[in-house]
Amino acid sequence: MEQQPRLSQVKNQITKDWQLELPKLGVYQPLSLLRRVGPLLVGVTLVGGSARDHYQPFFHVHFLGKNFPELSLTLATSPTGRAQETVYLSSHAARYKDLVRQLVARAPLSIEGPLTIKEVIAAYREFIKTPKGQLQIIHLYEDCIKLLACYGLADQARAMLDEILGIAKEDYGYTHFGGRESFYREMLESIEQPQKVWDQVEQSLKALKVPSRVPVEEFVQ
Repeated sequence: MEQQPRLSQVKNQITKDWQLELPKLGVYQPLSLLRRVGPLLVGVTLVGGSARDHYQPFFHVHFLGKNFPELSLTLATSPTGRAQETVYLSSHAARYKDLVRQLVARAPLSIEGPLTIKEVIAAYREFIKTPKGQLQIIHLYEDCIKLLACYGLADQARAMLDEILGIAKEDYGYTHFGGRESFYREMLESIEQPQKVWDQVEQSLKALKVPSRVPVEEFVQ
């Protein structure tokens, strides 16, 4: 009986197949395709399973303006709308093109087309309504507040800060920031000194080792 290949043996080919269907994305690393739009990374990751005989494709974003040690799966969306869609290596060739089309149609933000800040905020707000979004609500608001701050939209950023402080009044959700008051101070500093957020963007690009082959774009008006 012929032994089936493991994901580690074919990951480069799988990545190439997906990129051929999504040519405006660059290879961040095997099984990860991204583009950078301002301080946001947008793209597709093909998460490998522990059995090493399949992968699971997701659309996702990562906000660079915060200190986070790895690429996050914020706004994670599968091609079919299920929590995850498993693609066994034996069926990859027959399925991946359809999965790309499904993911492009289902993703909360355009995978390759122009993006506006308004669209990003709206996508975050929709995700916040989901059970998974509720678990991440403080960090999702952090992304939105800092993104708005980056582009001088201070009034909108302050409104979102007031909003989350009204929604999450207890300290448990602010643990990562050292408490609710620390979160407030950090967000306020970002609004008043947006260059600090941009400095963090540059630090994150270096820490995550985002290569120059990842395309860089800007938000449209």
